[in-house]
Amino acid sequence: MIASHTHEPDSPPRVRFAPSPTGDLHVGSARTALFNYLFARRYNGAFILRIEDTDTARSTEESLRGLVDGLNWLGIHWDEGPDEAFPTDLSKERGDFAPYLQSARRENHYAAALKLRELGYAYECVCPPVEEMGASKCKCRERQDELKNIPQDQKALKFHITPGPPVIVHDIIRGEVMFRRDDLQDFVILRQDGFPTYNFVVVIDDSAMEITHVIRGEDHLSNTPKQILIYHALGLKAPEFAHIPLIHGSDGTRMSKRHGAVSMEAYRGEGFLPEAFVNYLANLGWNDGTEREIYSLSELEKLFSLGQVSGSPAAFDRDKLLWLNGKYIRELSDEALYEACLPHLQRFVSPSDINESARAWLTGLLSLYRERLEVLSEIEGKVEFYFNDPRGYTEELLNKAKVTGDAFMILQEFKKIFSEIDWTVENIEKCIRDYIAQKNLKMNLVVQPLRLVITGVLATPGIFETLFYIGKAATLRRLEFFLANYRPPG
Repeated sequence: MIASHTHEPDSPPRVRFAPSPTGDLHVGSARTALFNYLFARRYNGAFILRIEDTDTARSTEESLRGLVDGLNWLGIHWDEGPDEAFPTDLSKERGDFAPYLQSARRENHYAAALKLRELGYAYECVCPPVEEMGASKCKCRERQDELKNIPQDQKALKFHITPGPPVIVHDIIRGEVMFRRDDLQDFVILRQDGFPTYNFVVVIDDSAMEITHVIRGEDHLSNTPKQILIYHALGLKAPEFAHIPLIHGSDGTRMSKRHGAVSMEAYRGEGFLPEAFVNYLANLGWNDGTEREIYSLSELEKLFSLGQVSGSPAAFDRDKLLWLNGKYIRELSDEALYEACLPHLQRFVSPSDINESARAWLTGLLSLYRERLEVLSEIEGKVEFYFNDPRGYTEELLNKAKVTGDAFMILQEFKKIFSEIDWTVENIEKCIRDYIAQKNLKMNLVVQPLRLVITGVLATPGIFETLFYIGKAATLRRLEFFLANYRPPG
């Protein structure tokens, strides 16, 4: 049975984000971390980062570094856990419940496993993994005396699902969820290599770290009754559980790479702002009951409640994320926009070579594109013509810009006009407008040919500002090149 209810903690909660360092930090995991973080902040609790690195074959330093960097980029900072600068150095951990690397807690895990065995809740098993699917096929529990002489590294330790009433998960988001014990099967808690399995070790560590609320993805719901049985077997108090609905793609299927399920590092490299991404993650399944969509992280820390998390899957909409990121870009100051765009301009400028005047020029130039960006990486393609002269002009572009015989004459005259003025936006605008008025021409018949010949593209910010930032020398050089290498049509 599933029913809905809301919940607020009676005392400051202790929550944890416990990723495995076996891959990148992706959208779903990032949202789980955020919801844990916001819940802790809302109720003045503690947010713990615990690294579940017992999968030694797949855990890597690179993945661990990526997890830490991804959380830091999002602004999700933990109260207890590995130091942000030295995540694998146990001496750099902070908190009263160290160590926070799961592999360093093996003695606790082993002691708890032996206790379960002594209490009659665990037994040795030599069945190959394929037989673990069916408890009826596994006869090891009845053969414990026979297995005593088998080497320890050939035996796993299994938890026994004893007969009894259904296991009820009191889920903060989903309400009461019932699991029949007949539908649960005995499961391994210690592998043959001595390393603990997830469903066992997470209970031991959560209890030892006094975790009060376990907030995680809905895909873990089926694990929860097994974990509750371990809590009960060891006489431990189980935490509150909240299982967040999964994130789906726009087509309604579980999110995958084709929907944009890439790492935080990839989103960062593409030019998403962390503030926008955090805002978007919060909107994936949570709503404060209003039509509002824009929230700062500090506002979310004050507003977030698990009672407002939807029980339905959230849909990842990249277009909505782009829209939101664009709104955040437009809120940046000129200086902040410069700093944000600079990593995406490495093909044109080296930060070490930027002096005060170059910085001022770049800051002004980039401000022209504030309204034209959805992601910061787009800036590279948009500003290339400020750094590189056009290589040529196609007939299609020339026709679209109406570079006719008259236009050639206009361009020739502007080559002379531009050479005689001081290069300011005001002077550029005045000479172009005066020329148009004197010749009684339409603006487009002058501006569009100028724009194409000098920039190589049909669309730019305002022509006066564009010419100013290209510079007088480059403008004259490009006009001269065009007039020397192209002839009027006909």
